[in-house]
Amino acid sequence: MSRSLPRERSQPALNVREHIDLESYRIQQTSSGPIKLKQGEGKLDPLSEHPDRAGEDEEQSPLSQIIAELNERFGTEFDEGDKVFFAELKTRMANHEGIQHSAQVNTRDHVRLLFESLFPGVLQTMIDSNFDLYKRINDEADFRKIVIAMLFEEVYKELKVGQD
Repeated sequence: MSRSLPRERSQPALNVREHIDLESYRIQQTSSGPIKLKQGEGKLDPLSEHPDRAGEDEEQSPLSQIIAELNERFGTEFDEGDKVFFAELKTRMANHEGIQHSAQVNTRDHVRLLFESLFPGVLQTMIDSNFDLYKRINDEADFRKIVIAMLFEEVYKELKVGQD
């Protein structure tokens, strides 16, 4: 007896590895407890007609925009691995209790001052994950200034959205 549903022959096999980058994902518990399901019959919509075109018209993610702008301004060639570094840096800054509290009670300028003062310490904790990028941010003042400004905008936007 087969324990799986038969595959429809009209659609080609979906290759998940082409559509996701597992190196940039992390596991994080956001809740716990039982899941309450509604009683009755549900409806499961099929995949779209063209699964390979899903998301083609979407805007670039904020971190992709940061990477693109840094590449354009400084002639660098940052890739997806560097995007993971920036994503982790953004996450660490956004999850910093001091910045979260400051965003709730202070003006944007005060939050930015705190962000800029905490940035070197948070960056230091990431020295082993991408030393070349860490060194560039640390050694080049113009580069650091733009990275801080761009990351601050993303973190501040995220924290303000969470308050609404």
